[in-house]
Amino acid sequence: MRKRAAFTIVQNEPVFLPLWLEYYGRYFDGSDIYVLEHDSDDGSTEGVGARCKLLPVHREKSFDHAWLRSTVAAFQAFLLQSYERVLFAEADEFVLADPCSYSGLDDYVERCQDRVVRCTGFNVVHYPGEEPALHFDKPLLAQRKYWHASRMY
Repeated sequence: MRKRAAFTIVQNEPVFLPLWLEYYGRYFDGSDIYVLEHDSDDGSTEGVGARCKLLPVHREKSFDHAWLRSTVAAFQAFLLQSYERVLFAEADEFVLADPCSYSGLDDYVERCQDRVVRCTGFNVVHYPGEEPALHFDKPLLAQRKYWHASRMY
C-alpha cells in the first residue's frame, strides 16, 4: 500500500484550485493527489493534470450536497483500498498541523495513529474597512486577523 493521498472535488475554481494544488503539493506527491472535476466550464482545470490526477465526475445539479457527500465518501473508500491514509479537503479548505507539535502536514499525517481524524475548523473572515482586499499571490493567513471557530468544518 502507498502511504498517503489527498483529494478534492471542484467545479469552476480558478482561484482556489491552484492554491489548493500548491499547498497540498508541498506534502503529497502529485501522483497521490486527486482532483474530481465536476463539469467545470471555465478552463480552471485545464493543464492541472501535470500536478495531479484529474478525474471527471458528473451530476446535473451543481449544488446537490447529498450527491457531493456520497461521491466523496465513495472515492475515499476507493482510495483507502490502495493508501494507508487519505485526506479530503474542499478547494477552499487548507488543513494545517499544529506548528508547535509538527514540522508540517506531512509530519502530522506520518505520525498520526488514529484511524479517523476530524479537523477543528476555523472560518477566516474579512471585515471590509478594517483590512485590505485579499491578494492571492501572498500568504493568505498572514493577510487576515479575524477568524471564527466553526462546527461546520
